Amino acid sequence: MVPAAQRVYGISFPEEKQLKEWQTAQEEAARRDHRVIGKDQELFFFDPLSPGSAFFMPHGARVYNTLIQFLRAEYRNRGYTEVISPNIYNHQLWVTSGHWQAYRGTACCILPAAARQTAVHRVRSRAVLWP
Repeated sequence: MVPAAQRVYGISFPEEKQLKEWQTAQEEAARRDHRVIGKDQELFFFDPLSPGSAFFMPHGARVYNTLIQFLRAEYRNRGYTEVISPNIYNHQLWVTSGHWQAYRGTACCILPAAARQTAVHRVRSRAVLWP
């Protein structure tokens, strides 16, 4: 049996006033939670089919595309050129970052087992495709 990840948090305040300020800030943060707002405004949703990745709905896609246009304009204005990195990485990145143990069970496998060798051969990749 693999031990479950566990976090223990503790917080204390020297004065009651500081506790009240912290509680107020926590309540305000909950009201501004992007996950709730996005769902309520039908901008995006999350699904176990792709854990951690947003599925943008029509209004959300418009917001997303507007932000991308803004960023691209800012890149040009500031003398940068755009690069695009992969959305899928070798699992070793996640091992190195410490995320592999926590998310291994929900990691998305792109290719079915029968197709793995063919795909690796075609692209001559050294990437590790995990089961």
